[in-house]
Amino acid sequence: IRLQLQGELVASQSVYETGNAYRGMTRGLLHIVSHEGIKGLYKGLPASLLREGSYSSIRIGAYEPIRDAFGGGQSLGVKLLAGMCSGSIGAFLANPTDLVKVRCSCHLARVLDAELSR
Repeated sequence: IRLQLQGELVASQSVYETGNAYRGMTRGLLHIVSHEGIKGLYKGLPASLLREGSYSSIRIGAYEPIRDAFGGGQSLGVKLLAGMCSGSIGAFLANPTDLVKVRCSCHLARVLDAELSR
């Protein structure tokens, strides 16, 4: 997410204006490790786990009841329909946790930008 947010940081007259801090995955990893240490790679982990855990558990947990509601058949069409419905419900309900993940990452990027511009 930091690589994606870099454009916003440049637009806000940040320290990254003189050069891109994240010129790709490898350079981004090296930059984070050199400025924040190994712990910097794990700053967004709790929000990511919350999002993935809620989405996956809803999606997997809702599949069988939805499949059974469509007749519980073993046909490919019923399985596809149940999978699409459970995935849609999971995405709909887990969207707020995805928003939390992105906002946490934005906040971390702004904090890092303020620290580097001192």
